[in-house]
Amino acid sequence: MATAELGYPRCADYHAPDATGFGPAALTVRDGRRVSTNDAYLEPARARPNLTILGDTQVERVLLDGRRAVGVRTSAGVEHRGPEVLVCAGAIHSPALLLRSGITDRPVGENLVEHPMLPLVLVLNERERARAATVRTVSALLRYSSGLADAGPHDMQMLALTPFGLEPPESGLAVLGVSATRVFSRGRVTLAQGTP
Repeated sequence: MATAELGYPRCADYHAPDATGFGPAALTVRDGRRVSTNDAYLEPARARPNLTILGDTQVERVLLDGRRAVGVRTSAGVEHRGPEVLVCAGAIHSPALLLRSGITDRPVGENLVEHPMLPLVLVLNERERARAATVRTVSALLRYSSGLADAGPHDMQMLALTPFGLEPPESGLAVLGVSATRVFSRGRVTLAQGTP
């Protein structure tokens, strides 16, 4: 194996605090195929009588009763209320939603950390394209130390994505992604002036 020849040890769990080396990627997989959050959790619950799924619906704001979230209002002006409100809109849209909802008495949107990745795109030949169609998109990951600046140990990851997509031309591409996992800069999410 190329990683062993380069001196990287086998790594059974790269999430362990001091883990370094090459090992299997931690993925949600069922029957050899990647399983999305939708397929793992939402689809099995779709028939539940207490679940309503609204596609193509954008939430404009969280409805508050004092400091308690009691529902949401969509961009179409429709309100949905319930005993619990869970905000799961990602690193950018979650703080934006909370800010639009008037939650400004705490550091919402502060300390945004990005893990930059340099993608190296490779064009697969016919033999590798056929082989890539039979393997998992992400199967392994290398965690290592760059030795640069004050990044400390285990500050980098490298993973291969193959094939990069399901349809041409992406199905004929592979990507080797090199990512810095220890970063020092911090950003923030704010709303543009005049945003309601």
